[in-house]
Amino acid sequence: MLSDIKKISVYSVKGKDSIKYPILVSSPHSGREFPKDLSPVVKQKFKNLPEDTDWYVDDLYDFSQEMGFVHVYSNISRYVIDLNRDVNGLGLYSDGRQETGLVPLRSFSGENLYESEPPSSQEIKKRIEEYYLPYHNMVKNTLFEIKNQFGVALLFEAHSIKRNVKTIREQSFPDFILGNQGGKTCPKAITGVLEEQLRASGYEWSDNDPFRGGFLTRTMAELDSHIYTVQLEMSQDLYMNEVDYNYLPEKAEQVQKFLKSILQALGNELLKMVRK
Repeated sequence: MLSDIKKISVYSVKGKDSIKYPILVSSPHSGREFPKDLSPVVKQKFKNLPEDTDWYVDDLYDFSQEMGFVHVYSNISRYVIDLNRDVNGLGLYSDGRQETGLVPLRSFSGENLYESEPPSSQEIKKRIEEYYLPYHNMVKNTLFEIKNQFGVALLFEAHSIKRNVKTIREQSFPDFILGNQGGKTCPKAITGVLEEQLRASGYEWSDNDPFRGGFLTRTMAELDSHIYTVQLEMSQDLYMNEVDYNYLPEKAEQVQKFLKSILQALGNELLKMVRK
């Protein structure tokens, strides 16, 4: 298995040698790779087209290194193990919505991912050790490195989702959803920058509804140590075709401009906080 990790690295990191701003952009749901020795085997249709992937989010934020941010993203599919869930399998919400677990058994559409028996407890433990913990350790260690260099650090959780997911809620999602546990994972100055950017953008957006930030957003924040977190979810039809999963470069370019402006504004605000 360890040899497979070397072939299919758990994550990729860009920008650690050219950091200018105290921001780590993380995309834990971008991966589409499946280890060769995965047992039990996920249905071939989901290996060919893992529909609940945060499609192309790693590409959308590929400008991060050039701008001076660190960018880490998973290469492993969330169908293998979801890096943004509680390691003990606890849910994120208690409002009746369908959630996918630490090691998902069903897609968001409700279809079984496995032909036969689900992964054993031993297999889940193996996936935690070989995929989940390396990503979490990388994120945590990088945040501490950034904080030690700048005096402050921000984890920017980058996510995307289909415009409509009926198992989560009946209504369509807005273009963007800001998640910070109702303001608990970052100071008002950071939230204010994000809200200002969103208001000026012309995009439709919501504040912590229906997503308040996933497990990484909720657990990596250490406000007393000046380590903050925030999540930005976007609807996938802003930059891709949700029917055939094709990337739409012209639409994506417009979204990238907005994402650049957000991260630039956040970076400037964080540096301002340090200088005070």
